[in-house]
Amino acid sequence: MTISDLSPQPVADQPDLATRFRQLRDALTLASRGDFDNAQRILDAGLQDELGVIEALARGLIADFQTAILQNELSLEEFAISKRDLLAQLDTVQQQQAEIRTLSAPILDVAEDVVAIPLAGTIGVSRLEEMAERLLRRIATSGTSTVIIDLTGIESVDAESTEQLLRVADAIRLMGARCLWTGIPPEVAKTLVSLGTSTERIIPMASLKEGLRYCAQNRNRPVTKAAAKR
Repeated sequence: MTISDLSPQPVADQPDLATRFRQLRDALTLASRGDFDNAQRILDAGLQDELGVIEALARGLIADFQTAILQNELSLEEFAISKRDLLAQLDTVQQQQAEIRTLSAPILDVAEDVVAIPLAGTIGVSRLEEMAERLLRRIATSGTSTVIIDLTGIESVDAESTEQLLRVADAIRLMGARCLWTGIPPEVAKTLVSLGTSTERIIPMASLKEGLRYCAQNRNRPVTKAAAKR
């Protein structure tokens, strides 16, 4: 249906009631489509009668609706900006966390085909899983023959984390590399004994220095069958 009478009627030539009701309906239709300016123009007759009161109320309603729409659009825009900012901050935090995890368990080249991972502080399963992923990827791409996991700086470790460390050692051997544990603290040693851990799963050394000496002495020796099996 074509919207009629977009221009207000002059007071001297007042439209009849049927025309004004049609204009009121058309104005509300235009407002529902978001055409607020033309909706207001149709109702801007300024006639002072009972229907004029209804027209004035409709004009107020349309104006309020237009204001609400504008405020809602502004709110949505602000929300979109806030969401983008929040996602950017989240990405930054995740990158920082990844960097912290990398720094907390760095993979260091200490000799030809030998890497060392010094662990410090309190270690948990999630941290060890992330370390294992980086380490195994490194072994696969660089041909690392020996991995030294130095536990000298560990402050606290539970049985679950110790078992996870053993699984890391098993994965290292399955990829054809040796796994040395150096600087094993007393509580870890007790946990290993309680778990019935065999020295076939790991090669324990008293210190990182002894571990490096072992690597130098066994540089050209392949991984033995005893060290390769669980």
